[in-house]
Amino acid sequence: MFLTFWVGMQLVEKTYWRICNHTIILTVNGSFPGPTLRVRKGDTAFVNVHNHGTYGVTIHWSLSPALARSLSLTVSLYNNALCSQHDWVGNC
Repeated sequence: MFLTFWVGMQLVEKTYWRICNHTIILTVNGSFPGPTLRVRKGDTAFVNVHNHGTYGVTIHWSLSPALARSLSLTVSLYNNALCSQHDWVGNC
């Protein structure tokens, strides 16, 4: 049985405190690191990412070669590209 997933990701800047120092980090749905999306061969994942931060971001997807060939992934990103790990050598 194949499953279909709809995932919404809200990228929001938050103040992170550690040992009396703070920095601004970009969180995904309020958490850092962001959520792990687990799908199986034949599943479909629709991912909608909304960047509420100050700067442009890159979303990194780590897919094994078997999943990269069988996963249908729709990404809603403005003016961005989705690259597989095989596209790292100047193709993206």
